[in-house]
Amino acid sequence: MSSGLLHRWKNQYAEGKLNAEPSKEAELATRVRELERLLGKVTLENEFLKKAVRNSLKQTEKRKSSLPRIAPLSKAFKGGANS
Repeated sequence: MSSGLLHRWKNQYAEGKLNAEPSKEAELATRVRELERLLGKVTLENEFLKKAVRNSLKQTEKRKSSLPRIAPLSKAFKGGANS
């Protein structure tokens, strides 16, 4: 029997892959990996959304600053025809 095969079996046993029922440690390790993956995904989504909001606010400010300034209407025009 080669030492490489023995080493692989030993690792598989430690990970709960040789038992009919996976070990509690293996289940927890799998759960941790899944949660870490999800955390990474949510972090990336969060950063993307922050940048999108920041860019949207910048574009809104640019549009506001590029519009011509309009003087407020005088009191005579605000009341309409019956003033």
